[in-house]
Amino acid sequence: MNTKRYFSTLNSIIIVSLILILSGCKKENPVEVDNGFYGITETNANGDLIGNIDSDDWLPQFNYSPNDTTPAIVVFSVRPAYPNPTERFTTVSFDLPTNDSVKVWLEDRPEGKDTTILSSYLIAGQYQLLIDLNYGNDLLSRKEGLMRLHIEVPTRKVIPKVHGDVEYKKP
Repeated sequence: MNTKRYFSTLNSIIIVSLILILSGCKKENPVEVDNGFYGITETNANGDLIGNIDSDDWLPQFNYSPNDTTPAIVVFSVRPAYPNPTERFTTVSFDLPTNDSVKVWLEDRPEGKDTTILSSYLIAGQYQLLIDLNYGNDLLSRKEGLMRLHIEVPTRKVIPKVHGDVEYKKP
């Protein structure tokens, strides 16, 4: 094979390869990352599941040990927010089996802000937090949409953050 023919064949291979690579890189339908704000677990005013269940939300419970090194012996549980969807108020319930710090915050995309609902050391027990999506402002004309409620026990590295999406609908 002569050198001229070799480079001609090599150039053809490179050009065909580039065409194949570039044809696979079309940007007709770019995929947007939404971080999971796409569904809710539907509940009524009593907390009963009434419709859709979003399997990415509201991890129902997980076990952990009081000192994070021994086998799991206690249960931390969170129940879905209710009602969901809601026109203003929603409630989230959780069980804290041991005294510990708890942080609850709302990632409110429609309003473009994050708000800490609770950041406190709590005594072991059952808790219900009533959350006002109008932030106590009766005159707020908020936008409809999904927001994410986060719950975590910051001192326990073995407990992942729990979150669930809440949908606000205008009355």
